Amino acid sequence: MKAIVVQSLGGPQNLALVDLPAPSAGAGQVLIAVEAAGVGLVDVLLRQGAIPGSSAPGFVPGIEVAGTVITVGEGVDRSWLERRVFTMVTGGGYAERVAAEASQPAGS
Repeated sequence: MKAIVVQSLGGPQNLALVDLPAPSAGAGQVLIAVEAAGVGLVDVLLRQGAIPGSSAPGFVPGIEVAGTVITVGEGVDRSWLERRVFTMVTGGGYAERVAAEASQPAGS
């Protein structure tokens, strides 16, 4: 899976496209094929290390995503499958796939 990783804190030149293992949907989660990711102020501040307690370099930023549910985890209604959704996650949105809590996505 392709993802954008913050290699070191600072400017956008520190972002790199890398291959990472794809996540899976855990219990109570859905797996989303990301079609769009928001790039907001929080993402910029995290990348710069400007938020106390931010992640160390090596993380995948992105807290807002939109896409299609491709897998559901244990305990999640299968009606989520193939639904287009948007949601906020705790990170990892700058990737081809992201797992999200099934209670979070809003969908069509």
